[in-house]
Amino acid sequence: MARSYGSAATLLALKEASYGVKPPGNWEKFAFVSSDIGAEQNLLSSELLGQGREPRAPFRDVINDEGNFVVPVEARDFGRWLQLLMGNPTSAGVAATGDITFTANPSASHTITINGVVWTFVVSGATGTQTNIGANLNATLTQLATDLNASVNASITPATYSNGAGTKLNIVHDTLSAVGNSFTLASGNPNGGQAVPRYQAAALPTRSSVAQRHYHHSPLRSAM
Repeated sequence: MARSYGSAATLLALKEASYGVKPPGNWEKFAFVSSDIGAEQNLLSSELLGQGREPRAPFRDVINDEGNFVVPVEARDFGRWLQLLMGNPTSAGVAATGDITFTANPSASHTITINGVVWTFVVSGATGTQTNIGANLNATLTQLATDLNASVNASITPATYSNGAGTKLNIVHDTLSAVGNSFTLASGNPNGGQAVPRYQAAALPTRSSVAQRHYHHSPLRSAM
């Protein structure tokens, strides 16, 4: 049965930094509907024998705090109730992502620009910021992803690259935060168009992409 409280009832609470240690600082006032929380401390009889006919005095058991709170669902206090119940939130970061879609195998001297670095397709003998053109688009994209991941260029290394189903170069920034939104993409390849609508990477699970908007537009899958 819920306890009866008058309208002047006050509830104060403050989260412990260490279990069982009274926290310092000002306590917060919370609104609530009802409460039947209470504390009980039972007495335990002594099991010792050989001390005469009279039983020894009982000793105190642990204090048990039990009961329920009924609280209103509103913006500030309810979030604090959840924190008190489940602890501090753990937020997983989200990396910026993007891709460049190709409609055909690139030709020699075609380029893409990744974070300011011009990357060129060549027939053979690729060095530095170059990739050899493969027998087909799938082979070219596989080689391109391999070359980009092996690059030591400081502008290229912040991201990871992969062949996206034989039609796209997929890019995922390695940092799980909004920092990847400044990572830019562009295409000088008439057979390659950028498919990166602008979403913001964030500290919470949300849709995100590499910053910039060029060429063909296609939706990105949510990074949940």
